[in-house]
Amino acid sequence: MEAIRTARRLLAWTALGAVAVPLAVLGTAPATREPVPAPPAAPDAADRLVLTGSLVAREAQDFRVPRASSWQVELTWLIEEGASVEPGDEVARLDPGSTLDELLEARDNLRQRRRDAVERATQAELDRLARELELARAEAEAAKARLDAAVPQDILAGKDWRERQLELRKKEAALEEARMAIRVGAAADRAATASDEAELRRLETTIARYERELDQLVLRADRPGIVVHGTHPWWGRKFQEGDQVQMGFVIARIPDLDTLEVHAWALEVDLPGIAPGQRARVVLDAYPERAFDATVTAIGIGGEERPLWGRAAWFPVTLRLEQSDPRIMRPGMSVRCELDRPASAQETPR
Repeated sequence: MEAIRTARRLLAWTALGAVAVPLAVLGTAPATREPVPAPPAAPDAADRLVLTGSLVAREAQDFRVPRASSWQVELTWLIEEGASVEPGDEVARLDPGSTLDELLEARDNLRQRRRDAVERATQAELDRLARELELARAEAEAAKARLDAAVPQDILAGKDWRERQLELRKKEAALEEARMAIRVGAAADRAATASDEAELRRLETTIARYERELDQLVLRADRPGIVVHGTHPWWGRKFQEGDQVQMGFVIARIPDLDTLEVHAWALEVDLPGIAPGQRARVVLDAYPERAFDATVTAIGIGGEERPLWGRAAWFPVTLRLEQSDPRIMRPGMSVRCELDRPASAQETPR
């Protein structure tokens, strides 16, 4: 009997423990925790307009292909992009082509013409002296003939007097011819001298023009700064040595880094979402971690095709940078412009 009572007590304690444990668990209050803040919402891409553009300097020294004897010249040398230059430093050189040969030929012609002019002037001086000597002789002979002819007719025989009168007329005619030779010779000398001087001036002008052309084919810096290569309008790439270039092509620039601004492009469908004074965020493609505040200052009224972007019409958009960093910013750098769309331009989600 004692064994039965002991077994019953064990069963009762076991049942009580099985009920007590769940009650204890259910009766325990859950531990309190601090709420986790939600991550900031990412800006809605639909509320922003993204434009592609590049940095441009409003002020710069442009190195343009000058006018040359040929409509197309070769770019024989171009300084490395990003090189620092001082006033007077060479930036680019263009092939002189036939200009150098023409200059050398003109110089040879000038030297020969000067020698010929000196020889002609010397001969003209000798001829002048000879004419003056002939004039002096004719004057002396004419004076003697006048004296002989002045003897009265009643003193001389009639034949002698007539011969002296005839001789006087001959000597006076010779004197007039000598005087005429002086006048004609002087006029001829002046004409020859003027012709020589005109030809010398023409050759000197030609040489000066060739020298200017050759000097213009060496492009030099007028200001200190960093050289940025231009973009070839035919190939859409930076200019490089060996390229064929034409008059007016901008081979390189020395920009004023204090005048940097953004030139972007927008499609016509995006124009309603752009307005002067609109704020924007400019991100450098080369430094995506850097962003700069900007403001839209101008919107072009005429669209143009960008061959590398397709056949759509793109409109220029100019943005003023509120701040810049000349240490990393260079003209020509590509940028991304993020503009907040005006409320009227945002589409209502459906």
